Amino acid sequence: MRVGVVGIRGMGKNHLSAAKRCARVREVAGCDMDERVRASVGTEMQVPTFASVEALLREFKPQALVVATPPNRHGEVVRAAF
Repeated sequence: MRVGVVGIRGMGKNHLSAAKRCARVREVAGCDMDERVRASVGTEMQVPTFASVEALLREFKPQALVVATPPNRHGEVVRAAF
């Protein structure tokens, strides 16, 4: 399974780590608007990162999506995923 995590600072980083440990998860990618967060987490966790939800969906094609953004951003992420 391919898992994408949107919002990879704080709790989202924990979700990335947990997904990487799951036996059924083959690949994990992250998404965050902050370039510094993407670079830092991507390097530390050794996962590809994307600047937008649309890019994550188009290029990584996740089969599951974890939304770890602030609550006021959940709707737009879920709508993009549909």
